[in-house]
Amino acid sequence: MKRLDQLELQDIEALRLVLLGTSVIDWQRLAFTERQQVNQFLRLCQFDPDSPADKAWMLKIVDDAVKYLNDTFRYRIPNAVAQPAEVQDLFLLAAGSGGRLHQKMACIVLKICHVIHHIEGRDLLHRLPLAEEDFGTMAEQRVRTVFERLGQLGAPIREAYSSAKTRASVISKLLQKAETLAAEVYDRTRFRIVVEERANVLPVLQEFTQQLFPFHLVVPGQSHNSLIDFRAICESTPGWAPHLGKLQFGLDFAHTGERNTFSGSNYQMLKFVVDLPLRIPDALISPEIQAATHARIVHCLVEIQIVDAATAAQNERGENDHARYKRRQKLHILRRLSHGLANRKQNPNS
Repeated sequence: MKRLDQLELQDIEALRLVLLGTSVIDWQRLAFTERQQVNQFLRLCQFDPDSPADKAWMLKIVDDAVKYLNDTFRYRIPNAVAQPAEVQDLFLLAAGSGGRLHQKMACIVLKICHVIHHIEGRDLLHRLPLAEEDFGTMAEQRVRTVFERLGQLGAPIREAYSSAKTRASVISKLLQKAETLAAEVYDRTRFRIVVEERANVLPVLQEFTQQLFPFHLVVPGQSHNSLIDFRAICESTPGWAPHLGKLQFGLDFAHTGERNTFSGSNYQMLKFVVDLPLRIPDALISPEIQAATHARIVHCLVEIQIVDAATAAQNERGENDHARYKRRQKLHILRRLSHGLANRKQNPNS
């Protein structure tokens, strides 16, 4: 496992995106320095950089992105960006290998590719004859494989386990939300990791961004970080100083995510949601589906929680106790069902 002072700019950017829950759509550049880094990233996305079929499919997504930009905005895109020999070239251009103009245009194309890839994955997911639980099982198998690998590396993980919301919990979750009832339940499948000490949180998270999920698939706006002071880490970690002036946003930019109003006032946790990519085996894709789409990757929402052992113990005491949390949640739901949120605001004593 890498020490924090060994991390490069791309690693630091990835960690920050997870902690803040921001979106790569707002990024202006990547920081890959070599082709092997791009290949590792593509493998995390569940692509095979050596597969002719995957190579052709990735370039088809690039073509679709360029066509969208041409048709919608009349963008004039340089040939090196619009027609890369391989998709890896586009990532390296976005990291600045071809100058600032090519970097900007490559980033724009990759942002559109990101969206198109999700659309294609969603289309494949709806065509497959699999239940939602099946995708949750696939996600759990993938996460557990990474947990086991980290254990073999000697990662300082004390506990690692998964849980799935019951039907009653899903109903309660939707009733407490102010949004429409059709809103997504992001933590239907949840993984909780307890590390030995707080100083272990970022190194373990760094390994997740290298072995489990690509950083750009962290769901924007769904991170909550009351555990890690990113600015303090930046200012105190040897080796980070040369990278800080190159971050996408200045150190003053900070966002900890919306706090769960039913948690205790001193409850601390790092949690975030990932659209985990899952490669569907060809054996599960019928000839009819294969004729309709070349996509082989779907995405499954999972929530990941990371906390150190001492904080985990503190989170179970006093007002943070889970039973008290559930009582506060149930009271809110009952009040909403009886009086509605609007009436509750107008008549706080009802």
